[in-house]
Formats: sequence, structure tokens, C-alpha cells
Amino acid sequence: MKKLRRLPAVMIAVLVLLSATAGCMKEKDPLDVKNGAGLPAGKDAKELYEEAVKRLEEQAALDYTLDIGISHEDGGETDTIDMKYDIQSEMTDGKLSKMVMQGNYVTSGTQGYGMEVYLLDEYFYLNVAGMKIKLKTTDLEDLAGIVDVPVQEPFEADVFTKMTAEEKDGSTVIRFTADGARILEEIEGTMGSVSFTTGGENAFEGITFGEVEGSVTISKDGDLAETALTLPMSVEQETAVITYHIVYRNPGEPVTFEFPDFNGYYDYTGYITGVN
Repeated sequence: MKKLRRLPAVMIAVLVLLSATAGCMKEKDPLDVKNGAGLPAGKDAKELYEEAVKRLEEQAALDYTLDIGISHEDGGETDTIDMKYDIQSEMTDGKLSKMVMQGNYVTSGTQGYGMEVYLLDEYFYLNVAGMKIKLKTTDLEDLAGIVDVPVQEPFEADVFTKMTAEEKDGSTVIRFTADGARILEEIEGTMGSVSFTTGGENAFEGITFGEVEGSVTISKDGDLAETALTLPMSVEQETAVITYHIVYRNPGEPVTFEFPDFNGYYDYTGYITGVN
């Protein structure tokens, strides 16, 4: 099996765990922070970013788009994977309580398939390639055996090694870098020997991360408006690049949730254990 053929699962794990492990990063060199012209007096890129993240975390409901892509090369052959999602989510008492996620998963040379995930009244409803199932949120761990749900959280500033900020068209654009090797070390420590393949091999065996580069855009009102990053990866003679782009729509405004008729969704609650 080509080692990078397991990248879709590895990628989701990486994107979800980056924010989860950022606050646990080991001691590192001081953050290199620089500011360009036109920024608020007395505030640097790190402070502006942390204020925007705090504003985002205080919002009960979010409306955003999430695009994730992989391009990987093996022996001169390049394959691509593209995932595009439209997401509305709501938090209650610190937990995800309501969600609408509609998207598409497309690989090189295929038409791909559509994917819909809904959360309502403590049930997840999944429509993946025409298969409609529902299950209690208490079975969330087993849900990962059926479909990877991209849970989005912004980086904590501690993960960055360099940040620069500048004013652009009334918004603040912050460009950053992060040490991919240190991120991978923390993720491996968190995941242990978790397997994402039917063969039982360690999902991260032999994989290395390069330096992560990206940017965030903060609106004139101080809201996090856009995030983009690029993460290079390699294993043996294969290389890959993961890209991630999220756009928040109307931060702070009420979010509309539109749910379909859930009649016809098969109840899988209690029958999920062992699905891989």
C-alpha cells in the first residue's frame, strides 16, 4: 500500500488536532512578531490575533465555508483530493448542539460524492453517497468509523514561530509560520499508535511535516474573517501539500439552520461498534 494513500484520514486528524495540541506545545524560542504600517497603536500581530480568536469563541453560532485540499506526488504522478464544505454550527454550554454541514469530496479523475451531516436534538444525521443513517451523539467516537467530520477551531497563538501584520483595505492581514516538526511530535504523542488503516499500521509512521505557512484576515470590526494555511508533508519518495481555507460569513449575526425531512434515515444507534 502506498503510504500516502491514507492521507485523507491523516489530514483530518491533523487539522482537528492542531488546535487541540497548540496549547500544549513545549517550550520554544520567543515568537518573532513584526508589524507593518496602519495597525492600531500599541498592539502587535499576536495581540490582534488573540483578540479576534476570543471574539470568535464568544459567538454561540457560526456560519462559514471550509475548503480542504491535498495534492501529492509519487514517481512523477500527481493525485488530488478536494473537500468543500458549507457549515452552520451552534454551541450550547460549550458543546456542539446544532449543525448543518453540506459538502463534496472529489478525487483525481472521479466525480466524487456529496456528503451531508446534521446535528439536531442529540442526533447526528448522515447522508453520504446516498446512504442515510442517524445515531445518538453519545456514539460520536464510532461516528469517525463512517465519515470524518471536520471540526474547525482556530490555532492558538503559541503554535506560531513568526507573525507579521499589515493593514489592507481596512482589514488586518496577519501572515504566520509554524514549526511542522514540533506539531507532528505533539500530534504523535497525543494519538499514540492510533491506526487509520485497515492494515493496522500507525497513520503517522514515516511521515514528516515541513514548515506551515498561512495567513488570517481580521475585519475592521476585529472579527476573524478568513484563515488559510499550507502544510507540506513527505514520506519516503512521496510528497504532499495540504491546503486549508476557511471564510466566516457575517460574524456576530444570527445564523439560519435549514434541516431536511429526516424520515428515511436508518437508526444505527447501538450498531456502530466495529465499523472502520
